[in-house]
Amino acid sequence: MTRSMGTSSINLATASLSSCLILGLIGCADPNTKDTMIQCTEVPGEDCLEGDGETGGSEASGGETGEAEGPRALNPGECRHNELGHDPVTGYVYQCEGELYTHLSFTANDKDCVDILGQSWCVQHHPFTNSLQPYAAAEVIACCGEYDPDHSDTFDQACIHDTYQQLCVTVAERLEASVNAGEFGIYTNTAAELQTWIAEHYTDCFNALKDNNTAPFPDMVSSWTIGDFGPLEDIVVHIDAPSTVFGVNIPNDESEWIECTSADANNDRVFEDQSGGGVIPTLSLATPIDAALTGPPSYATKVSATTRFETTCSPRGCPAAALSIDQDTLTLTELELFEDDPVEISAGDFSLLVDRVSISLWTRAEGHAVVDPDTGEAQGFAIPAGAAQFMVAGLAQDHGANRLMAQNTGAIELIPSDTGWTLGPLELAFIDGSGAAWTVKLDGSEWRE
Repeated sequence: MTRSMGTSSINLATASLSSCLILGLIGCADPNTKDTMIQCTEVPGEDCLEGDGETGGSEASGGETGEAEGPRALNPGECRHNELGHDPVTGYVYQCEGELYTHLSFTANDKDCVDILGQSWCVQHHPFTNSLQPYAAAEVIACCGEYDPDHSDTFDQACIHDTYQQLCVTVAERLEASVNAGEFGIYTNTAAELQTWIAEHYTDCFNALKDNNTAPFPDMVSSWTIGDFGPLEDIVVHIDAPSTVFGVNIPNDESEWIECTSADANNDRVFEDQSGGGVIPTLSLATPIDAALTGPPSYATKVSATTRFETTCSPRGCPAAALSIDQDTLTLTELELFEDDPVEISAGDFSLLVDRVSISLWTRAEGHAVVDPDTGEAQGFAIPAGAAQFMVAGLAQDHGANRLMAQNTGAIELIPSDTGWTLGPLELAFIDGSGAAWTVKLDGSEWRE
């Protein structure tokens, strides 16, 4: 399969709207963007059920097995990684603490990953702690019952499993972004096919990382061997020492606890790309941003959605932007927007609800000074069309999580103001599996230093 640069494919033409997996605004069950929900994997204490299933306890918790209506509460010390193919349960999200060292290796003609993509792309370090990510936006989680120190290993093991899952998801997203940016050069088409294949084989990735771990608990040293993929040969996803899990955290205030049914509750999060650069001052959103999605006709009417990103912080974080200036060059290094109220996707009389959405800049985007051609006076900065990639992500409890990579269709204008910066209107675009165009439009906004 060949994809155009600067696009991300979702297959809307071959699926009814009701079967679409909801995205940050909308998306469907295309392997380019959708998680293949991991189910019935061999996870200790989680026996897959035949048929519709009966409720039952985990071996780790010593729970009793019996029939019940509706989901049961996870027992103290019991965790649940999988959801599909298991008895329905409810628990609470625990934020995992640890760090992941990982690298991707392959060869292509006489070159390797570092030769083609660079050291900072191929080798990554992802710390995950409550000091780096809010509890509600944790990159790695465990879905468990009441904390039981006698079963602390169960919590740590659940964190290790989610680390595997999040890495598998992240590899596909990072490949998609690099394909869009043309970073694979002559191997772009092959890399696009590889990204699609990985997205279709999340379960294989998870099982391989779990089964191949050779480090003592709770450390991780593992690998997933993909093998040859066209001219890309000996492809392996690695987890390197000293990857480990330190433990779990949950807020002291029980009113802040988030319910979960599995470790899929954070699948709209990925490990942030580490090739973007260092820490810089942050700008805060001073005016709300109205956003609108439009897409191709479905059932003789266009699919659309609107929402507003407010200036206030949400449990997942605060709307933020960050930039740096070096003479006549401006680099946008961060832009994050969150919406935790439901967003309605409509197509005529039919509608779906997304529980939460977010839009975030994926990597650094460089722009240059714009001057008045007559006076030579500086008017601000502009990032060219296609130079910025954004991850649009969403989660719907009944449909799962999804993410896509979208790019700016026009220049991003940034103009200094008395209090900070003015960000001009922004349009992000992606192409679905039938070749139809979708856009997310954001109104102009003010950002305060």
